[in-house]
Amino acid sequence: MRALADTQSFRDLIESGSVYVDKTEQIFSLLQNRRTFIARPYGFGKSLMLDTIGTLLGLGVEPYFRNTWIYGRWTEKSYPVLRLDFQKFSCSDHQKFCEDFDRCLAEFAGRNNFPYVPAERPLRSMKSLLRSLRSGNIRVAVLIDDYDAPLAANVSNPEMYERFRISMRELQGVMKGAPAISFLCIAAITRVKDPSEFPGGSDIRDMSYYGPVSAIAGFTREELIKYYGDFVARAVSLLKGIPEDQISEDQTEDFLDRLSEEYGGYSVDDEYETRVFSPLAVNRFLKYAALGNEIKFGGSLFGKGLVPPALSGYLETLGISPDSYAEDFYADSDDFLFPPSLPGMKPEVLLCQTGLLTARSPVPDGGTVRLWIPNNRARRALADLALSR
Repeated sequence: MRALADTQSFRDLIESGSVYVDKTEQIFSLLQNRRTFIARPYGFGKSLMLDTIGTLLGLGVEPYFRNTWIYGRWTEKSYPVLRLDFQKFSCSDHQKFCEDFDRCLAEFAGRNNFPYVPAERPLRSMKSLLRSLRSGNIRVAVLIDDYDAPLAANVSNPEMYERFRISMRELQGVMKGAPAISFLCIAAITRVKDPSEFPGGSDIRDMSYYGPVSAIAGFTREELIKYYGDFVARAVSLLKGIPEDQISEDQTEDFLDRLSEEYGGYSVDDEYETRVFSPLAVNRFLKYAALGNEIKFGGSLFGKGLVPPALSGYLETLGISPDSYAEDFYADSDDFLFPPSLPGMKPEVLLCQTGLLTARSPVPDGGTVRLWIPNNRARRALADLALSR
C-alpha cells in the first residue's frame, strides 16, 4: 500500500512513491490555453495543481511524469518558472505585500541570472523584469496561487481593499499580452467579472467551469476506486468488521456513497455532469483509517473554531446568516457565473465559491440555478460560522 502524503509538492509525491491522482490529462487541456484562470474552494488541491504545472513547464516530462497520461504527449520546451503565492505575502499591509512581491521577483531573477532593477512603485517591478526578459528574447512561465487573498482579506476594510484592487489592476495591465510570458496560470478561491479585480477576460481565459478541465482539482468517484482502492478496502473492512478480500462491490459502493455524504457532492462544471470529493478531507479520512484506527466520519470544513478571517469579513460585510441555507434554494445564474465584485457578491454565491454550497442543477444562460449544501462537512462548517457571529 502506497503512502498518503500531506504535501503540495508534486515532486515530493513522486519521489516518495506516494499516491498521486493523475490529473495530467486535464492539465494538458488547460495548457492549450496559454493564459488561464481557475477558481476552486479551499482544500481542492489548487496548490498541488499549480506545482504540477510548474514542474511540467520547468522540467518537461522527465523524470517525474513517466507514469502519467501526459508522458509522450507533451512536447513543449521548458521555461524558467516564476511562482507567486499571494497567501504567503502580507495581506493586511499593502506596503509589506509589495515588498514581498519584489523580493520574490528579485529571488527569481537571481536564480536565473536575469537582469532586474526594482521600480519606484513595487508592483511595477514586474514590468521592469518582463521588459528586460523581452530584450533578451527570454520567455518564462508565471504561476500565481491564491490570487484573491489580498482582496478577500480586506473586504471589510474599504480603504485597504481599494489599494490592493488598484495594485491588482496594475499587475494585470503589465502581464496582459506580455511577449515574455509564455504561460500564465492563476488560481484562486473566488472569482468575479470585474476586470479591475480578477483576471478573467482580456487574454486570460476563465476555465473554472470548463468541462474538459472540471476535475482538475477534486477527486471523482472513479479516481477514488482507481487510485485509492487499497485504502477504501481498508476503511470498509474496519467499518464492516470483515476481511478485505471478502468485501463485495455493493459494500464498496455503499461506502463511497457514505463518503460522498460527508466529503463529496461538489459540482464543478456548468452542465452539472462532474461531481467531486474534497481531496484534503478524503486524504485525511483514509490516512487515518489506514493506520487501523476506528472509522470516524466528521470534521468541519475549517476545523473547530478556525473560521478564516477573510470569510468572517465577508460574513460581516454581507450580513450572511448561515441558518438561511438549511434547504435547497435558487440563485440567478448571472449572479452565480458573473458576480460583479467581491464586496458586491451575493451571499449564496460567496458560499458556493468557498465550498459551503454547490450547484444542484445545470447553470443556464439566464434563469436560475439550484443550490444546496453538498455534504455534512460543509453543513458543520455553516454551523461553526453561525456560532462565530
